[in-house]
Amino acid sequence: MMTDFNTVNDPNIPKNTGYGLGVSRWDIGNQELWGHSGFIPGFKSITMYSPKHQYVITVLANQSNVNTHKVVEELQNVLLKKLDKKIERSNNTTNNNEE
Repeated sequence: MMTDFNTVNDPNIPKNTGYGLGVSRWDIGNQELWGHSGFIPGFKSITMYSPKHQYVITVLANQSNVNTHKVVEELQNVLLKKLDKKIERSNNTTNNNEE
C-alpha cells in the first residue's frame, strides 16, 4: 500500500516534488499542494488541494496554451491574502476582548 509520494527528479517540471496514485505533490507559490492536472487538445485542467490551509483550487481552460499552474498560483495568492486578513481580524478581536 502506498503511504507516501514517490520522488520525481525531472528538471522539466521543477515544481513537481512527488507523485503517487494519480496525485502529484507540487510546490506552487511556496505552498505544498496536492492534485492532478491533465489536457487533451483544446482543453486543460488542474485541481490542487492545500493540506495546510484546507482549500481546493480548480482551473478549467478551453484552450491548450493556458498555463493552469500559473493561474492556480495567482488565485492562491488572492486567497492567502484574504485568509491572512481574516486571521488578523480574528486575532485583533481576540486581543481586544482580552483587554
